[in-house]
Amino acid sequence: MTITSIVPVDKRKCKVFVDEGFAFVLCKGEIGRLGLAEGANLSEELYRQIETELLNRRARERSVDLLKASDKSESQIRSRLEEDGFPQPVIDRTIALLKKHRYVDDEAFARRYVENGGTRKSRRQLAYELRQKGVDSELVDEALREAAPPEEETVRRLVQKKVGNPGDLSREELQKLYAFLGRKGYSYEVIRRVIGEICDEYQ
Repeated sequence: MTITSIVPVDKRKCKVFVDEGFAFVLCKGEIGRLGLAEGANLSEELYRQIETELLNRRARERSVDLLKASDKSESQIRSRLEEDGFPQPVIDRTIALLKKHRYVDDEAFARRYVENGGTRKSRRQLAYELRQKGVDSELVDEALREAAPPEEETVRRLVQKKVGNPGDLSREELQKLYAFLGRKGYSYEVIRRVIGEICDEYQ
């Protein structure tokens, strides 16, 4: 294998290309210490050493830092590691290790996401957001089925927090309330029914 180019990423890191293809990102000091240079030969042994001794450890540490900052799905961790320039084999090994120790668990992640957001967001909005985070549709459906509160409860909470008695609203204000709830993903039928029930309670 031949190192075809070494391209600076920032003041500290460079992308290393081998046989015209991207290989990995290393710190400039590591590149110097390992004797890597454009046009130089990169042995299979040294390539594996870089993966196992440097990149595997760094990917694990990066993943733990990401998870400490906030709960994340497998897809989110993969994407961030890809953005950081880790090779796919390193990412695969890192994800496998994280899943083995349950640091990454999309089923549990989806459930927690629904439990935390279910009092503020519709099922439709929660499902959309989870799928955007790369969670499998079956796991999304399961989390919504098991952990999401009835939408009527959520709509009632939102209406009472926002306006109190919707019966006191003008027609224009009521339309704005319907639009506000509709943008959150609640169906017209649920909104109409809950608003009607609340108005009846105030009479």
